[in-house]
Amino acid sequence: MKAQDAALAALRKIGVVARDEPAEPHDVTEAVVALGAMLRSWSNRRIAVFQTAEQSVALTMATGYALSPVPMRIHGIRLRRNDVDLPMVEMTRQEYDDLPLKTATGTPTTWYADRQRDAMTVHVWPAPAVGGATLRITYERWFGDISLRDDVPVLPEWDEAVIYNLADRLSDDYERQNEKVTARAEALLADALAADREGSVFFAGPCA
Repeated sequence: MKAQDAALAALRKIGVVARDEPAEPHDVTEAVVALGAMLRSWSNRRIAVFQTAEQSVALTMATGYALSPVPMRIHGIRLRRNDVDLPMVEMTRQEYDDLPLKTATGTPTTWYADRQRDAMTVHVWPAPAVGGATLRITYERWFGDISLRDDVPVLPEWDEAVIYNLADRLSDDYERQNEKVTARAEALLADALAADREGSVFFAGPCA
């Protein structure tokens, strides 16, 4: 489903555009902007769309590694050496702060992600005693802007939930509140979430 198709369908649900009439270009453009905002909002709430990717970071003997691109959030980290992956355990900030000797060396088994506004640094512990290994990081990418001809990054079974929820979102802008649309939007979103076992829709992206 293209973004412009979702936008047009949503505008028709609330009667801004008649079924047998074309939409005004500025209405479709504004609806696509609203669609992007809605998808980012869903992603922030961890209930809907996001894109997963992987990046690899070469280990030296440092304790901290800046990530690029900056993830929205990390799903997991594995230590890879000689094509063997060792899952690592995430630490909280308090657990990392409480480590008595952060420069202790050995085989890294735990990690802590220090997230700042525009950067993220992953700290590993113990610090690597030698180089030659890598961190394989599975992470959630930021969902950026969406344009008219972009595909909406959801599985087909989510299309109707996207259209009705976008229509409900647009109803305030056009003062076209519709209780049936609102109820349908809520029901479809609940159904889509219930059908997805992990509570999210995601697509694997390329390794960075």
